[in-house]
Amino acid sequence: MNKAIFLDRDGTLNVEVDYLHEPDKLRLIDGVPEALNTFKDLGYKLIVISNQSGIGRGYFGQEDVDKVNAYMNEVLENYNVQIDAFYYCPHIESDNCNCRKPKTGLYERAVLDWNIDVTQSYMAGDKESDVLAARNIGCGYGLLLSGHDISDSVRERYFGHIYKDLLDFAYSLREKNEKENKEK
Repeated sequence: MNKAIFLDRDGTLNVEVDYLHEPDKLRLIDGVPEALNTFKDLGYKLIVISNQSGIGRGYFGQEDVDKVNAYMNEVLENYNVQIDAFYYCPHIESDNCNCRKPKTGLYERAVLDWNIDVTQSYMAGDKESDVLAARNIGCGYGLLLSGHDISDSVRERYFGHIYKDLLDFAYSLREKNEKENKEK
């Protein structure tokens, strides 16, 4: 079985832009390529799972999200790393679908598609819905401060799982991995 890093997109990989749908507005957060390479070196699949409600709101189409995701991989190619798969929910909250985080429909699909052991996997995201999705599917998680503002109560609730950004989270997993290997 494979292990994966499930990644939110906006605010985790790229600078948060409300309803990002234009490739030329994509800006990677500092350290993201290094973080992704670190995860790859540790043997993880890189799988983006994101809510893209701009589709359901009629702001843009699925082809726009696909273009941004493809462009992200073009940019990452310059750093010798690629996202293995992109999954996204096109619905708005009131649709009550099974794929919108914190529900786990997209995770379940990725687990089947990529033969993933969730107990060996992690989710990294910048919203509580990312953490709740990780907990609902049964994987570890990191709540990142690189995107949306996180309230004090949420910070307290997830103390010990909060990281400055994706690179900080990647370094933490690498350190944990090295420690576990020394103990064997």
